[in-house]
Amino acid sequence: MPFTTDPRQFLIDLFSGAVSAVSAAKCLPSFLPQPPAGGRTLVIGAGKGAAAMAKAVEDHWQGELSGLVVTRYDHGADCKKIEVVEAAHPVPDEAGRAAAGRIMQMVQGLTEKDLVLCLISGGGSALLALPAPGITLEQKQAINRALLRSGATISEMNCVRKHLSAGRRPGRDRQRPDAARPDHLRRFARDPEKV
Repeated sequence: MPFTTDPRQFLIDLFSGAVSAVSAAKCLPSFLPQPPAGGRTLVIGAGKGAAAMAKAVEDHWQGELSGLVVTRYDHGADCKKIEVVEAAHPVPDEAGRAAAGRIMQMVQGLTEKDLVLCLISGGGSALLALPAPGITLEQKQAINRALLRSGATISEMNCVRKHLSAGRRPGRDRQRPDAARPDHLRRFARDPEKV
């Protein structure tokens, strides 16, 4: 980064350098596991950085893979093997609901030979908008809007969202394949209630 005496440009350069240093393309590849022997690799994910992470996986993966990630509108990436769906954030929409439903279907029937790479970044809980049984998407949208107007913190919003979402309700209908291996889902193993 060349030196500048313009304070505004200095701050812009500093910000750009920090963002570049933590980009998915730079950070993710060294954490990728080896492809499974005899199984398939499925990539799923959600968040504002999910498409960039999916692109980094595709660019560095040695083997076959497929999958789906959902990201915020205008945050997509040009992936060839992993489908990228764009949806609304922070108030969910039908595109996010449909993508979440498809992800839930994709993880069905996995075996111990399969590998799931789960790419979650900020915004993932809003983008995985599959309502819990008995709750409509419109109800989730109304509750999200009310939480935003109330000034609730992101932790408070996530606490409410997990009780309104299929597959994330504590102790009930969580979809966790028997084949999920903790060494590949480190974040899940550390704190399953926050994933």
